[in-house]
Amino acid sequence: MENPHLYLMGFAPGSRIPKFVTVTDDQGREVPDAEPPTQKPDKVRVHLPAGVEVMDRMLTSGRELILSRRAFETLAELRLPADLVVIPCEWTGPGAQMIQRDYVYCYADSSHEVLDPQFGRAKRVGKHILSVFDWALKWEVIPELDLFQGETGKWFVKDGFVNAVFNHHLTGFGFTRVPVYSSETANPSEE
Repeated sequence: MENPHLYLMGFAPGSRIPKFVTVTDDQGREVPDAEPPTQKPDKVRVHLPAGVEVMDRMLTSGRELILSRRAFETLAELRLPADLVVIPCEWTGPGAQMIQRDYVYCYADSSHEVLDPQFGRAKRVGKHILSVFDWALKWEVIPELDLFQGETGKWFVKDGFVNAVFNHHLTGFGFTRVPVYSSETANPSEE
C-alpha cells in the first residue's frame, strides 16, 4: 500500500492573529480540564472575546476542536475516531453576537504514538514527549482514519480531510505536510 500524505492540522495562514476561545461546562469549569462527566453534557459554553475572527474552525488552547455545524457535517463523512465526542456549543461573551451559525465542540480520548523515533526530533522526559521539534511519522502505526491525534494532542489528517476542507471552502484550517517513513525505506513518502 502506498504511503498517504499526512498533515499536521493548524490554523489558516494569513488570518488575523487569533484570540483563544474558552470552553466551560455548566459549573463554569474549563472543558476538558474539568472532572470527566458521568454523562455527556447537553452543551458546552464557549466564551468569545470581542474582536475574534469567526471561522468554521475556532482557535482553542487545547486538544479539542470547535467546528461550525457545516464543517462538522462535511467532515463527518470521513473516517473519524470512534471515540470522538460531539457536543453542541452555546456562545457567551462580548463576541457572541458575531456567531450566525451553530457550532459543535469535539474531542477524542484516544491518541496514537505515530512519531518516528529515528527521524523525528522531540524533547522527552522519560517516555513522555514535552514538545516536538521535527515531526516525522512512522507509516506502520498510522491508523486507518482521516483525522487522528498524535502523542502531544496534535491533530493529523490525510488527503481526504484536506480535500474536503478546500472543496467546501471551510475557514480556519491550515495544514503542514509531515514526512512519513516506512521501516522498509529511509525515504519519506513522496508525491
